[in-house]
Amino acid sequence: MQLDAEGVRGQIDDLASQIQRAFASEQTVSGASLIKDLEGLRKAMETATPDVIGAYYGYLRVKESFEQMTARNAWAHKRFWPLYLIEMTLLIILLCGGAAVDVWSTHSAWLASLIARPAISCAWWGAVGATIAALHLLYYNRMHGTLSQTMDAWIATKQIAGGVLGVVAAMLLQVTALTTTGSHAVSSGMLPAITAFLAGFSERKFLTYLQTKLGNLLPVAKGSL
Repeated sequence: MQLDAEGVRGQIDDLASQIQRAFASEQTVSGASLIKDLEGLRKAMETATPDVIGAYYGYLRVKESFEQMTARNAWAHKRFWPLYLIEMTLLIILLCGGAAVDVWSTHSAWLASLIARPAISCAWWGAVGATIAALHLLYYNRMHGTLSQTMDAWIATKQIAGGVLGVVAAMLLQVTALTTTGSHAVSSGMLPAITAFLAGFSERKFLTYLQTKLGNLLPVAKGSL
């Protein structure tokens, strides 16, 4: 295939114009990155000995990235608001439901004893943290042009995962309190709820912390057997 410098420059300029038009209304980080890559290729073509082949293949890489990003953004425009409204609705239900149960518990001994269980309250706080994280995840990835179809399943299960991790976080707090102080006092009050919320909000950091903590606790547990 014969390549000439002027033809490659024209293709680079045309693609740059397409990208600028596509991201005129939304200045995403990804769009700006593609423009920067094309500017680098354009400068490489303005040297005394331009690398035409390298610039052309660089142009093809940027073009493929742009096409993938365009398809992803088209999907995101269709799915962002439904997903965002669903997560916002779930957050309102969790908050209003929690407030209503707290009020009703003053008139029902059975309900009061139920929500007094740490597992119930920690699961609720973990689900709240996970829902807020899902809203942040949707907004952040939309702003950066990285919202993809693979997020659907994960966002749909974040509340369940957050509830489970909230309970695990409370249990870990209790075990830590027993192994370090020999008392449950540290793992009472609002501390389990805060720990559960943080575990639901940032499950990756919590799982990393859990792996480290279990590695430290296992030798202690073996020594007490």
